[in-house]
Amino acid sequence: MRHDSHGLGDGLGEDDKRQESARLVSDALAGAMPRALIAEGRAERLAADWIARVDRAIAAGFSPFPRYPLDSSIREGLFEVRQSRQVVRGLEGAESALAMQDLGLSKAVATRPESDRRRVSRLLVVSADGSGRFYHGVGRLRERYFVRLEVVLIECDEMELGGATFGEGRRARALMINHKLAVARFLTRLDEFGDSPLTPTG
Repeated sequence: MRHDSHGLGDGLGEDDKRQESARLVSDALAGAMPRALIAEGRAERLAADWIARVDRAIAAGFSPFPRYPLDSSIREGLFEVRQSRQVVRGLEGAESALAMQDLGLSKAVATRPESDRRRVSRLLVVSADGSGRFYHGVGRLRERYFVRLEVVLIECDEMELGGATFGEGRRARALMINHKLAVARFLTRLDEFGDSPLTPTG
């Protein structure tokens, strides 16, 4: 007599399995969102839209990051983090800041193990005109600091991203929002988009 060991999803079709997988990923991201967004009831909606944008980006042949348009609200958000001096410019600058923060976090984890739980408190914002090598580097950085770092891609070039953040004529292909409260405020702006179609860029 044959006895097969089946997982819980074995009775599901491929579409159902993909939906279930996306739901689990979305739930995990929602649980890692800033506590303020969880308390406001925004985390689940934002996470579901985030994962849907990642899936659409991958299907369109883009890097696996959620993509948002550079509208007036995001412009205001970028200017706000610059005014509050809660932004680090450049991929190398972000990596250096994260490495320095790791020193303090390692001490905290030694005394409070719960400090090592995932919580999105840093946000890397990148433009849409980078090379494949650049986005590969972005992905590696996210993997290394996954416990606290997430990535969003704004559908603009480095001149637009730099100008919106640092002033006209300034370039920025990558910048990191470097404080948990500033990250929460910026993510609140992203939540206002809801679930909208992916806007392809060149």
